[in-house]
Amino acid sequence: MDTSFEVQTPALESDREKWNKKDTPLLNAKAQKLYQALVGSLLYLMHATRPDITFAVIRLSQYTSKLREAHWLGLKRILRYLKSTAGACLMLGDVAADDKDAGLVGYFDATHTNNANRRFTCGYIFLLYGSPISWSSKVQRTIALSTTEAELMAGTEATREAIWIKGLTNGLFAMNLDNDKRGKTTEGILKCELRGDNQGSIALSMNPVYHQRTKHIDIWHCFICDMVNDGIIMVSYVPTADMLAAGLTKPLPRDTHADHCFRMGLMLYQDTPSINSAIHSAHMAIKKRKLRCEDCGNLFADENALNKHRLKKEN
Repeated sequence: MDTSFEVQTPALESDREKWNKKDTPLLNAKAQKLYQALVGSLLYLMHATRPDITFAVIRLSQYTSKLREAHWLGLKRILRYLKSTAGACLMLGDVAADDKDAGLVGYFDATHTNNANRRFTCGYIFLLYGSPISWSSKVQRTIALSTTEAELMAGTEATREAIWIKGLTNGLFAMNLDNDKRGKTTEGILKCELRGDNQGSIALSMNPVYHQRTKHIDIWHCFICDMVNDGIIMVSYVPTADMLAAGLTKPLPRDTHADHCFRMGLMLYQDTPSINSAIHSAHMAIKKRKLRCEDCGNLFADENALNKHRLKKEN
């Protein structure tokens, strides 16, 4: 793949349909073994420092036993994307993020991926003072009957992770409190805010009133409601355009993908000493001339790209 063409995104929206098709023959055992080895390498990279490839890697890892040509091409596209972003790195500490003073903040989202089992894909990402420390993407274990239920399931998974992170950070800060010269205490870590883009799931987590449309939801998924009532976490609404976990549940257009990478602290270039100021200035300049879709919040470079996107959604 050293001489391959570079791409700007790890996956395309049209790739999801190609991965689900079963009209092509299965590949042989030798190709399957190589595929599994490559998936393992990409999983290590994804968990270590590259949250931007999470969705593509997790989806393609589901086809290790029934490998087809479209899945091989999907992995190759990830390698082509990694080639174009070989200098990318996560910035911890001094980041140009909106949440750098907010303590522990988590974003959770759920998207229907039109796969064969009809399950939603849920994802979450946590930022500690603006730096990403934990992220995940996986297919939900049960079939949700509504978007509200799927978002509530995603919120439950994020709540479990939030409780573990709070316990870990509180323990670390308590151990080093006496030696901390900066004067920080554990008070800034005790509060955790979860942000979602579905009004129904947020309202249900704050006030779990059972009625005809929600009484079928399993009590396991109402775990987030108890945590909110106990004051352990807070839940708030963010517009879809500001949902940082969207890239963990579905492919994003090029400009939206680049914007999400910047906001999660993944710097795609490091060719200047003043990396933070240079990237931030370039990001703001790009953002001013981008056009945003009112429905999904994706960014587009010009009117033609935005119009094509709208026509595709209408069809």
